[in-house]
Amino acid sequence: MTGWLGRRALRTIHEFRTRLARYHLQQRRTAKAALAADPIVEQAVLRHSREHSLTDAAVPRRVKQYVDEIVPQLNVLSYYKIGYNLARIVLNLLYRVTVDYQDEAALERIPSGMSSFMP
Repeated sequence: MTGWLGRRALRTIHEFRTRLARYHLQQRRTAKAALAADPIVEQAVLRHSREHSLTDAAVPRRVKQYVDEIVPQLNVLSYYKIGYNLARIVLNLLYRVTVDYQDEAALERIPSGMSSFMP
């Protein structure tokens, strides 16, 4: 991940102390390139093209389609930040926080200005 979005996603992960699987932070294009360059995959592609008499142009297109299906797509920022905020909104719509008991004397002792807390 690069740029502002990547930094924001990593900051969100650390903020919520989230544990992720290793592939969640891996760039999708890196995973695709590694999978397509794998010797076993290359051998299987060649064997498949020979068995089915496919042209050299058709094979890479089909391999690209399969790799797109295999490599997971996960946007960490949307998964955690947007999901967290959406859950918070839904919970606030479903539940209302009420206070049944208030210690009025204790509330009166709290200073009204923040200047009293400054050193």
